[in-house]
Amino acid sequence: MNYSTTNRPALFLLILGYCLVGLFFWEAIERLLLLTGVNFSATLPAIGINLDVFSFNIRINPGFFLGGAFGYFLFRKL
Repeated sequence: MNYSTTNRPALFLLILGYCLVGLFFWEAIERLLLLTGVNFSATLPAIGINLDVFSFNIRINPGFFLGGAFGYFLFRKL
């Protein structure tokens, strides 16, 4: 599918959805490896904002980027 203004929301939803799937899948793999005794973590440190009354942090792992790349690839192939 070619990128145009009419299918922009579909592209963003597809990429965001696969980013979240990749994020959770990578986390599951890390936890399974931890159960087997392998201490492996490729998660980046927390990135965020911390105010006195509001705090927001996000931790990103490589699955987030791999999922986004797969979502874009899938969008191009549709």
